[in-house]
Amino acid sequence: MVIWDHYAQKFGVEALQTPTHGGTVAETTDHPPGMLKKKANQHRSNEISPVGQALLRNHKESNAKEFLQSSKARFDDLGERITQSVNEGHLIYIEDGEGDDHWQSLLGALDQIVPEMVVHRGGYYKVRKDLTEKVWENFHQVAERKKPIISPIHGATPDDKLGVFDKLEGIPEYDPKSGRLKELRHESFNAKELAAEIKKTKQNLLRRLQRNKFTTIVTKCSPTGLAELIVEAKAEKRVAIVWTGFTRFEPKDESFEVKFNVRKDLEASKALLALNLPTVITTPRLQNSKLGAIVAEEIARVFAPLSRDVENTYGGFKGLHGLVSPRQGTFGHLLAKSHDLFRNSRIDDSRQDEHTLSELKAKEAMQLSVSLERINKLENTLQFSQGKKWDTIMKAIETERRKAIELNRPELMIPPGAPLRDFCPIDQYAHVILKDSLRKESVKEVITTHVRLSSDNSRFEISPSADSNVHIVTMFDANPLAADIQNSLFYIAHGEPLQRQKYLEIVEAHRHERPRLS
Repeated sequence: MVIWDHYAQKFGVEALQTPTHGGTVAETTDHPPGMLKKKANQHRSNEISPVGQALLRNHKESNAKEFLQSSKARFDDLGERITQSVNEGHLIYIEDGEGDDHWQSLLGALDQIVPEMVVHRGGYYKVRKDLTEKVWENFHQVAERKKPIISPIHGATPDDKLGVFDKLEGIPEYDPKSGRLKELRHESFNAKELAAEIKKTKQNLLRRLQRNKFTTIVTKCSPTGLAELIVEAKAEKRVAIVWTGFTRFEPKDESFEVKFNVRKDLEASKALLALNLPTVITTPRLQNSKLGAIVAEEIARVFAPLSRDVENTYGGFKGLHGLVSPRQGTFGHLLAKSHDLFRNSRIDDSRQDEHTLSELKAKEAMQLSVSLERINKLENTLQFSQGKKWDTIMKAIETERRKAIELNRPELMIPPGAPLRDFCPIDQYAHVILKDSLRKESVKEVITTHVRLSSDNSRFEISPSADSNVHIVTMFDANPLAADIQNSLFYIAHGEPLQRQKYLEIVEAHRHERPRLS
């Protein structure tokens, strides 16, 4: 099997070069920057996470431990306030309709955590609203809670460039003969109606921010309009922000990449950060968790060596491989079929990029005039291409099947089942913060930090700060979250019954079955 070089390399902390460009681990002393080497930090390596070592490298060991203890204590105090607001129902979600957004909502609902409002942004807003209404029609029933208000804070206009997900959203859920999807897309571009809906959303948000003693806001996408509303409500001391998908740590140069949930509305994200509100940044992309992907256990042994998001020994989840085609109208159907469309689109794009790159390099070899800038851009795109990764893994799965047949070793055969589905776990990490017992069991290390964007807005400059209210979770025990995700998969596999007692019976029946993260 040929392994795609980039994804075959696992990212460790050995010999990490000190960054020379903006958007990095910010220096906190006047000492010259040093090398972050595993050997040099061996005395800490079993106690402090890779990101923790990077951020605290200029602290003496005793000072580093003291800072971590102080950060964790402040985080725990904030956690108690979050728990109280969640229990009182003073919870708001801001999301963009993708699979991990809804999956986090399901995890909460299965634990009877339900927001009072779900605010969505981007895409064809009427499609997004309709699909969100449908999933919550089921979620609130199994939670035995009141259904949240669902409304837009933003929607795409005819002049906006729609993303791949936006273009595909809803296709598996509407009968093409009905014309309903086309109708909703057309209605989404009614500027007057959208403006009226956004105004109503802001009024509802403002009223809750003014009324609630304390409100927890989960930003599962860019926080469009949120900072202004918090200031208008004079609620700066009465809110907590739980922000997913915020950044990714690259240990090779100790940089923190700005991710989608910030980048999609950069000005709104900057405005929210500038308020220095009590904020929890929760993501598995900081080398801080063993749960970096949700993949079927049947294909995990092929998937793991080709993904930089999990360990090579990652064992995957039960029940996913059997979800070939979940029942129409369920969350499982929306999740699986939307992912299939998205995956295939990404693979098509990567193949086209590879073809274009091959043609350009052939012309270059013949000393014909070509754009080196375009070649470099394509090479960079393909280096981190989701589509190329998935294409490579799917080919590897087929290679494994052929080998088993050739060797007449049926026990080595990856059984027939669902296609490769590499589900994103990003937004599910909000569940760790919202569920009191999960937060107390799972969050092992937190660093209170000052966060600002680099001059080109591509990286974050992050430094430890006792004066900041921004808490980055730098170490998780992901097993409790994985157990909740596994329970949700059993729930999906059993057809998503609306009766809560049925869900509890499903959990009890499978209580000894757990995913293996390593």
